[in-house]
Amino acid sequence: MVKNADPLDDLLPAEIHLTGRTAAEVEADPRRGQLVQEFHDGELVLLSLSDELSVLARRGERLYCWISL
Repeated sequence: MVKNADPLDDLLPAEIHLTGRTAAEVEADPRRGQLVQEFHDGELVLLSLSDELSVLARRGERLYCWISL
């Protein structure tokens, strides 16, 4: 958990690289950034990424992500 991190901005380069889409295409994904779950009165949130990453996972691709800020 990293305080004050913006997962949508911080993970954008990874989504571009993994999906082969442009930044505009990734950012236009309607499910990207949707609240999935909230913990500790909003101190911790789980957001969805692009649908294209879900497609990769369903095809059997293993997706790992490490973020270092």
